[in-house]
This record gives sequence, C-alpha cells and structure tokens, in this order.
Amino acid sequence: MKAQIRREGGDEQERLEESSAWANGIAAQYPRLRARIAELGAGDQEELKAESFEFGVQTILNGLEARLAATANASAVQTR
Repeated sequence: MKAQIRREGGDEQERLEESSAWANGIAAQYPRLRARIAELGAGDQEELKAESFEFGVQTILNGLEARLAATANASAVQTR
C-alpha cells in the first residue's frame, strides 16, 4: 500500500490513517475481526512486515511445489 501511495502521490501517513479508520469502521460490526485488527495494530510493524513477506514467499513456493507435483503426476499417467 505504501508503494501505491508513493506512486500516486499524497501524504502516506494520512492515507494510512484513512485506511485504518475505514477498516476499523467495518470491523466494528464484527467483534473477532475488531480484536484481530487491534492485535495487529499493537504489534511491532517491522516484525509484521517480515512475517507478511515470509508468508507471501512460502505461499508462492507452496503453489510452485503443487504445480510441479501435478505436472509430474500428469506426465507419469501419460507414459503408462
């Protein structure tokens, strides 16, 4: 989101605050979501970024692994 704000121009902090207010407004209707947002907001932002990055990389790797396995299985079926 920060990269998008930088590309489009504008005040990064202001946009983040607007987004946070928007998310909190929606979350007000859902107690578990509200609690999760509060938990994330209280955490170390750098640690959250690192965890998000790690999650993204792991998700991509899992997808590649599944695709390779499917391709290998399809090739094995065709050679029979």
